[in-house]
Amino acid sequence: MGSRWSANLKGVGVIVGVVFLLMMLGQCPGARNTASAMDGTPAPARVERAARGSCIACFKSSGCFELTLSVHPPRQAAFTTTLDVNIPNQWTSRVQPASWVTVVVDREDPSKVGLDLDAFELQPPTPPVEPASAASAAP
Repeated sequence: MGSRWSANLKGVGVIVGVVFLLMMLGQCPGARNTASAMDGTPAPARVERAARGSCIACFKSSGCFELTLSVHPPRQAAFTTTLDVNIPNQWTSRVQPASWVTVVVDREDPSKVGLDLDAFELQPPTPPVEPASAASAAP
């Protein structure tokens, strides 16, 4: 009977360990939502809001953000999207509200957008020229 009790205790320990692991992972559910220019069409995006996000994995070397972005793809109307993304700590200052970042718009499904972390090593993109402001700037 002692070995049976020991086996049950081990089973309970395994279950508690799995529940603990799931709880830890539950702290950070979500998707990475990054892309590179090879994955689609690069586009400038304005950070409208940056809040604490919910990501699959949390690391000391990165911050998890929920970014609300105003995306301005070439030859398309601007649209707003929200991404949960892990951003390396060295680049977190680049995602403050009103800043510009580069995103990648999926060629097959333009509603899919990923943050281009590789572009953070470059200068931020310049805001697009709006047709109305370009017309008013003409002599």
